[in-house]
Amino acid sequence: MESPEDMVDVVDKNDVTIGAMKRKDLLARKANFRTVHVFLLNKKGELLLQKVPASRTRAPGWGSSAAAYVRSGESYDEAAKRIVEEELRLRNVLLEFRGKAAMTDSGCRKFISLYKAVHDGPVTLLPGFTEGAEFLTFGKIGDLAEHRSREFTPAFLYLLDFLLAKGKR
Repeated sequence: MESPEDMVDVVDKNDVTIGAMKRKDLLARKANFRTVHVFLLNKKGELLLQKVPASRTRAPGWGSSAAAYVRSGESYDEAAKRIVEEELRLRNVLLEFRGKAAMTDSGCRKFISLYKAVHDGPVTLLPGFTEGAEFLTFGKIGDLAEHRSREFTPAFLYLLDFLLAKGKR
């Protein structure tokens, strides 16, 4: 499970490692960093959305896909595999790289690698890490976001637009 004490790589504007620091210090120091998101779909093409607990410091209550900071020395692929195993409790799921994007997050440059996985069985979420989850169609997610019927993390919405713009659902 992720911790604010985890060491993560600090990267330059080109996503080249230039150092490392504790995750909890990244935003205050305006350090650039790496994350991964995994869009888990069922065979109907619905996307799993998780509700972030109110106890979390970043984006509590907002919907998101499975996401993680890339730890120091870890590759994007390794981080994606870790988060699927830890957060979604799934093993042997094929991860498909869908693209890499960058966005500004609290004055930092956040590099995000996006992966897709398909799983049609039950998902057992990490206790305390999410308040629940549900599979929704991309259309329903778009409607919820457009009408502000539900809040989503900025990174999730950014990646959703990124994916749809590339026609890579």
